[in-house]
Amino acid sequence: MGLEFVTIAAATAVLDYDIFQGNEYLRRVNYPRVVISVACAGSTAAGDTAFDLKVNGAKLASFTNRAAGWPTNDHKQRVAIPVPANALIEAEITDAALTNPINVEVETVP
Repeated sequence: MGLEFVTIAAATAVLDYDIFQGNEYLRRVNYPRVVISVACAGSTAAGDTAFDLKVNGAKLASFTNRAAGWPTNDHKQRVAIPVPANALIEAEITDAALTNPINVEVETVP
Protein backbone atom coordinates (compact mmCIF):
# COMPACT_ATOMS: atom_id res chain seq x y z
CA MET A 1 0.00 0.00 0.00
CA GLY A 2 1.26 3.46 -0.87
CA LEU A 3 0.49 6.70 0.93
CA GLU A 4 1.72 9.86 -0.74
CA PHE A 5 1.46 13.47 0.45
CA VAL A 6 1.77 16.47 -1.83
CA THR A 7 1.90 20.13 -0.77
CA ILE A 8 1.67 22.89 -3.36
CA ALA A 9 1.85 26.65 -2.75
CA ALA A 10 -1.30 28.56 -3.70
CA ALA A 11 0.73 30.77 -6.05
CA THR A 12 1.91 27.66 -7.93
CA ALA A 13 -1.43 25.85 -8.08
CA VAL A 14 -3.06 27.90 -10.83
CA LEU A 15 -5.76 26.63 -13.19
CA ASP A 16 -4.74 23.49 -15.11
CA TYR A 17 -1.64 22.93 -12.93
CA ASP A 18 -0.95 19.26 -12.14
CA ILE A 19 -0.68 18.94 -8.35
CA PHE A 20 1.21 15.65 -8.72
CA GLN A 21 3.84 17.16 -11.01
CA GLY A 22 7.30 16.22 -9.73
CA ASN A 23 6.11 13.17 -7.74
CA GLU A 24 7.07 10.40 -10.15
CA TYR A 25 6.10 7.57 -7.78
CA LEU A 26 2.57 8.89 -7.54
CA ARG A 27 2.29 9.80 -11.22
CA ARG A 28 3.51 6.60 -12.88
CA VAL A 29 4.71 3.15 -11.79
CA ASN A 30 5.31 -0.08 -13.73
CA TYR A 31 2.60 -2.15 -12.00
CA PRO A 32 -1.19 -1.84 -11.75
CA ARG A 33 -2.72 -0.27 -8.65
CA VAL A 34 -5.96 1.11 -7.29
CA VAL A 35 -6.45 4.56 -5.74
CA ILE A 36 -8.50 3.82 -2.61
CA SER A 37 -8.70 7.25 -0.96
CA VAL A 38 -8.02 10.92 -1.61
CA ALA A 39 -7.97 13.70 0.99
CA CYS A 40 -7.56 17.40 0.24
CA ALA A 41 -7.23 20.31 2.66
CA GLY A 42 -5.61 23.71 2.71
CA SER A 43 -6.12 27.14 1.18
CA THR A 44 -8.30 29.65 3.03
CA ALA A 45 -11.56 27.78 3.65
CA ALA A 46 -13.24 24.49 2.87
CA GLY A 47 -14.50 24.25 -0.69
CA ASP A 48 -12.47 27.09 -2.19
CA THR A 49 -10.19 24.95 -4.36
CA ALA A 50 -10.85 21.92 -6.56
CA PHE A 51 -9.09 19.47 -8.84
CA ASP A 52 -9.91 16.66 -11.27
CA LEU A 53 -8.22 13.29 -10.87
CA LYS A 54 -7.24 11.91 -14.28
CA VAL A 55 -5.75 8.62 -15.42
CA ASN A 56 -4.10 8.74 -18.85
CA GLY A 57 -5.95 12.00 -19.51
CA ALA A 58 -9.44 10.66 -18.71
CA LYS A 59 -11.23 12.49 -15.87
CA LEU A 60 -12.35 9.93 -13.27
CA ALA A 61 -13.23 12.08 -10.23
CA SER A 62 -13.40 15.63 -8.89
CA PHE A 63 -12.36 16.70 -5.41
CA THR A 64 -12.48 19.89 -3.33
CA ASN A 65 -10.58 20.80 -0.21
CA ARG A 66 -12.69 19.72 2.74
CA ALA A 67 -11.00 21.97 5.32
CA ALA A 68 -8.18 24.44 5.83
CA GLY A 69 -4.88 23.04 7.07
CA TRP A 70 -3.69 19.44 6.75
CA PRO A 71 -5.96 16.50 5.75
CA THR A 72 -6.86 13.94 8.43
CA ASN A 73 -8.69 10.62 8.28
CA ASP A 74 -11.97 12.57 8.53
CA HIS A 75 -11.20 14.22 5.19
CA LYS A 76 -10.53 11.01 3.26
CA GLN A 77 -12.91 10.31 0.41
CA ARG A 78 -13.03 6.58 -0.33
CA VAL A 79 -12.79 5.71 -4.01
CA ALA A 80 -11.88 2.69 -6.13
CA ILE A 81 -10.06 4.01 -9.18
CA PRO A 82 -8.11 1.35 -11.12
CA VAL A 83 -4.82 2.53 -12.61
CA PRO A 84 -3.12 0.29 -15.20
CA ALA A 85 0.63 -0.27 -15.14
CA ASN A 86 2.57 2.73 -16.53
CA ALA A 87 -0.57 4.88 -16.62
CA LEU A 88 -0.21 8.58 -15.83
CA ILE A 89 -2.14 9.92 -12.82
CA GLU A 90 -2.76 13.67 -12.79
CA ALA A 91 -4.57 16.05 -10.43
CA GLU A 92 -5.47 19.09 -12.53
CA ILE A 93 -6.54 22.26 -10.71
CA THR A 94 -10.03 23.40 -11.77
CA ASP A 95 -10.57 26.05 -9.06
CA ALA A 96 -7.37 27.69 -7.85
CA ALA A 97 -6.63 28.24 -4.17
CA LEU A 98 -6.91 31.76 -2.78
CA THR A 99 -4.10 31.63 -0.22
CA ASN A 100 -2.10 29.08 1.77
CA PRO A 101 -0.81 25.75 0.42
CA ILE A 102 -2.99 22.92 -0.87
CA ASN A 103 -2.31 19.58 0.83
CA VAL A 104 -3.33 16.32 -0.84
CA GLU A 105 -3.03 12.75 0.43
CA VAL A 106 -3.47 9.81 -1.96
CA GLU A 107 -3.64 6.18 -0.84
CA THR A 108 -3.10 3.32 -3.30
CA VAL A 109 -2.92 -0.49 -3.23
CA PRO A 110 -0.64 -2.30 -3.71
